[in-house]
Amino acid sequence: MFVPLPQRYKVPLLIGLTIAIGIVVFSSNINIYKAVLAVLGAIVGAVFLDIEYILQAYMIDPYNEHSVRIKEYISSKKFLGLIRYFDEAEYRFGEMSIRSAAFQILLALFGFYFIAAAKGSNLFALCLSISLFANLLYFQILELVSTKTLSRWFWLFDIEMSFGAYKVYVAIMFGMLVLQLCNL
Repeated sequence: MFVPLPQRYKVPLLIGLTIAIGIVVFSSNINIYKAVLAVLGAIVGAVFLDIEYILQAYMIDPYNEHSVRIKEYISSKKFLGLIRYFDEAEYRFGEMSIRSAAFQILLALFGFYFIAAAKGSNLFALCLSISLFANLLYFQILELVSTKTLSRWFWLFDIEMSFGAYKVYVAIMFGMLVLQLCNL
């Protein structure tokens, strides 16, 4: 039976696979093994953000109403329902570690490290970090457009910023992504 790809993953997978293809095409000394690692890294980077919801449900806050609901979906093996629930409750989960400005900044630095240190010898880590960074930026832009704030991304810094300041932050992160892609 064919199960269509959930809407939630179409754009993130497209972002990740585009990055992987670009890295593979422009890398020197590429072989099939490295190409497969690049694609796997991009796919993991595209779906990694939802893993935090599952980790929160089982390890961080197992008695929260969202956590109980996530565990119900998983125990009954209703994975498409779980993905739909992620979409419906996206902004009700509150502060998340991966969806934070601090993690995003660290991820950008790791991306630059993987680009500079080994010149792309570890294509899995390189594609994972850049794909995850690009997808974080994508979800951040979606949240900024729909809620007009990114306050839950800055929970660690405990600061309140204006809509214009959030737009500047997103523009800087986009510039860092472009810089990473240009240095491949």
